[in-house]
Amino acid sequence: MRSGAGMGFLSALMREQDSGTRSSVEKILVERGVSLSISMEMNSNGAIKQGVEVGLGLVP
Repeated sequence: MRSGAGMGFLSALMREQDSGTRSSVEKILVERGVSLSISMEMNSNGAIKQGVEVGLGLVP
């Protein structure tokens, strides 16, 4: 994902609060000035993949 013009706000599917993956992603996005609207939290990568496949959101 690249943060370009018009990409300052994203709606996302994310891992749960205690996830190391989520912490890393959030840190990188904050550094780049990208805000997230987390539409759904999921506890596995497989669940996130399925959510994206059926159109529930995107993954930053």
